Amino acid sequence: MNPTLKRIMSQSEASALAARTSHSPVLEAHRKAWGQLDRLYATLPSIECRRLCQASCGPIFMGYAEWARVKLLGKRPMGEQTKHLVCPMLKEGLCQVYEHRPSICRLWGLTEAMHCPWGCEPKPRPLTEEEGRIFLSKVDEISTRLERWVIHRSGQKAPVESFDKFVGRRIAEGVVAARLQEREGK
Repeated sequence: MNPTLKRIMSQSEASALAARTSHSPVLEAHRKAWGQLDRLYATLPSIECRRLCQASCGPIFMGYAEWARVKLLGKRPMGEQTKHLVCPMLKEGLCQVYEHRPSICRLWGLTEAMHCPWGCEPKPRPLTEEEGRIFLSKVDEISTRLERWVIHRSGQKAPVESFDKFVGRRIAEGVVAARLQEREGK
């Protein structure tokens, strides 16, 4: 079993993946991107989470690289479940992909702009809003590079929109959908 794969997945997940896939350039490109993400995640401050923030886990969107990792784990990333405004990764109040959670989830409680209302404090200090934006920009860069490579390899001609535009569009779509549901319910 590939050591990179072992680092990013539990033993059962890695075994299941190995049974379903063969060595391929596409999988290797994904592994490389996931390794880059892991190194970037390692630069974040640490936080002792009290696991009280489940109510904050609502609809989130992620870049392609993070989405592909969650999808590979057999989970349903946000965007595939739109009936409820609850993260589909939560089960009985716990994140089922915590070790592989998307960057926006990792920033929760770590930035001045997204401080933890339950008192969890990042060590050695919280990130500034600008540092949080830079972090998300680097995640977007890794994800966009992988997505463009996959699109190019598949022969598709579809342009890849930036993560910021994607998130903005999806949030707008969600707000519109929620308002329409509210109107229909009245």
